[in-house]
Amino acid sequence: MEPRYNPHIFVQDNMEAAKAIILTPECGLTTQQRWDQETPWLMERIAFRNDEELVIDYGCGIGRIAKLLKNPVLGIDISPPMRHMAEVYTAREGFATAHSLMLQQFVKAGLRAHGAIAIWALQHVFDLEFDVQLLHRAIKPGGILWTLNQTRRYIPAIYEDDKFTWIDDGKSVIAELEAVGFEQEHSEIPPADLCQPGAELIEWLRL
Repeated sequence: MEPRYNPHIFVQDNMEAAKAIILTPECGLTTQQRWDQETPWLMERIAFRNDEELVIDYGCGIGRIAKLLKNPVLGIDISPPMRHMAEVYTAREGFATAHSLMLQQFVKAGLRAHGAIAIWALQHVFDLEFDVQLLHRAIKPGGILWTLNQTRRYIPAIYEDDKFTWIDDGKSVIAELEAVGFEQEHSEIPPADLCQPGAELIEWLRL
């Protein structure tokens, strides 16, 4: 039996459940411990050249990183509850949310962002080519994209007897980003006590 992709795992009805999907317990750390330790580690590294220009948070969840960025932020997420919770959690001006299909329309209308982040996002998307191409079109030439992913893909799916599982479709996030016109500027392996082994934080230049 072929697995069925299951986006409903990201449709959570309260903030604690949402946080547990955004940062699953790993390496002996609870969701909250990862939240408290990984977030400042990322914020010490993620930076953009201009704090006043628009940044896209692709797969924003409840806005963990968007809340702390200085830039105006457009949070993109497929989950309506996540988008609603992000508006509440960030609780700041200069933040709005939309579905990726709305971002596609914004881009067609001429929107170009100064940069973007995609933290624990591209390893989970169902149509990697669509999302990577959309990010490339949405960012200005010379803009910066920050990604954090595992080296393999983890697509949520339902398998036999309605059992939940994560599927690796064998696609490479790094290869797809390079293919559309992103170039690696800098990469760093997060400390092992922050997240699963195999993760990599990468700063990309949009060519």
